[in-house]
Amino acid sequence: MNKPPYPIVLVRARDWNGYANVASASDTFEVAVGWAVGFLLEETAEKVVIAFEYFEKDKTVRGVTVFPRETILYKKLKRIA
Repeated sequence: MNKPPYPIVLVRARDWNGYANVASASDTFEVAVGWAVGFLLEETAEKVVIAFEYFEKDKTVRGVTVFPRETILYKKLKRIA
């Protein structure tokens, strides 16, 4: 296989931060912004689904992440392959 089975996309999205240690209620709490790259499995008005790994022999994926559309910071996905 010379071509990826799905488009490869770059996603920039807002996520949550977890604070497991003791924190002051007056601390500055940030919303995390992160990047993810993966195979685009599904794209709808509600969500974007990418997989981080694809296996040719049995056509399976691993490391699937579902991004709610409202968390994605691009109007259009950045296709990189």
